Amino acid sequence: MREAPKTGHLTGETRKGGDALHALFDKLPEDTVLAITLVITPQDVLEAHLEKLARKSVGDNQASLLTREAVNDARKLIGREHKLYRGSIAFYLKGNDEAQLTARSMQLTNALLGAGMEPVASDDEVAPLNSYLRWLPGNFDVNQKRSMDWYVQMMLAQHVANLCPVWGRSSGTGHPGITLFNRGGAPLTFDPFNKLDRQMNAHMFLFGPTGAGKSATLNNLLNQLIAVYAPRLFIVEAGNSFGLLGDFAKKLGLTVNRIKLAPNSGVSLAPFADAIRLVNTPSQVKTLDADD
Repeated sequence: MREAPKTGHLTGETRKGGDALHALFDKLPEDTVLAITLVITPQDVLEAHLEKLARKSVGDNQASLLTREAVNDARKLIGREHKLYRGSIAFYLKGNDEAQLTARSMQLTNALLGAGMEPVASDDEVAPLNSYLRWLPGNFDVNQKRSMDWYVQMMLAQHVANLCPVWGRSSGTGHPGITLFNRGGAPLTFDPFNKLDRQMNAHMFLFGPTGAGKSATLNNLLNQLIAVYAPRLFIVEAGNSFGLLGDFAKKLGLTVNRIKLAPNSGVSLAPFADAIRLVNTPSQVKTLDADD
């Protein structure tokens, strides 16, 4: 990397000078495959490795000076809560013959150089005869001696995140239970309650740092589900992030029950107290098969 990658560096619709917006991946040759490998490394192990490099970089020659400078920069980043992991980025090309493969390699190199990414020259490649196998994602044992030196290098976690292809052009399943937008601004629809979309998975993992918009995203998703299905929701939270959602639902005529759990509140929480009624009215109970 010649410079720090921007958010959506490879697949995001970013400005590339002037008013033009396009994704770098659109400029890559046809059939290009991106492979990113990330090895989560304990920071204490990494600091020990940096300490070893610092002890070995003795003398006043240029290489030693640059090594000590790089180690100091890495220590500063770790001290500022940046995560340094081991990772690699590779691109796989396909061609009908050697001439087309060479042309596509040149096209890929030019596109990456224009985006601040410098590919390793073939003459500088370590053991080039097996490089195809070496850069397959996760195709090595991290516990083997020197594997972390051969296959991966230090990368900032933020840089890896900016390079990951999380911005795409998928339009979803076409079932508008939940509607979002892809990187080009086109609608992306899917419906976890539709039997054609659902895989009988009742869990979702939504993560992000403080202020990223997790609660706002969940409010948006719940609003859409209420509009389409009006389901019975049980929301357990700390911080009243869904208080306005409850007010909005109540304003629309929906039944909203709030229970605040606090010391000496005298509240006995039993949200499924009416579940026994399902047994008393078996005609209203429907058993779903996994295929449904």
